[in-house]
Amino acid sequence: MRHFVHAARLIGLVALLQCLFASTSDAAICNLSSTLVAFGTYVPLPGTADDTAGPLTVRCSAGAAQQSIGYTVALNGGIRGTVAMRRLTDSPSSLSYQLFIDAAHSQVWGDGTGGTVVVTQSAIVIPANGTATQTYRIYGRIPARQAVSPGPYADTVTATLNY
Repeated sequence: MRHFVHAARLIGLVALLQCLFASTSDAAICNLSSTLVAFGTYVPLPGTADDTAGPLTVRCSAGAAQQSIGYTVALNGGIRGTVAMRRLTDSPSSLSYQLFIDAAHSQVWGDGTGGTVVVTQSAIVIPANGTATQTYRIYGRIPARQAVSPGPYADTVTATLNY
């Protein structure tokens, strides 16, 4: 008998913007955007992890003068998890998963605590009266062989942009 868990909704990345510049007409303005990162149907029996990936884009606009700014992007632990142990939930069941900066799944994308890392961009050049964008991949993994009830599992992770 095959056991399927539908995890179609993983993360609705909510962009939380923290502006650290003075509000003048020449100040850079940056924001985040992301599409849903979805695992699809999880099948625990084959003994292989379920992997997925999705984009997260930083877009910055400048005023009349060219600007160069640095920023960091952090991800929180989600609604019921921590950066070290994220959880997809379908009350009352939960399914462990993790988000990574790299395709090798070796660097957990978090808030910089507990061995997690943040994305750091030391300088992005924004042309005068223009925009600059940088897109990152969020790599997700559900470990194999988790015994959970079938259902729609989901989590919401907040991304924080500091610049």
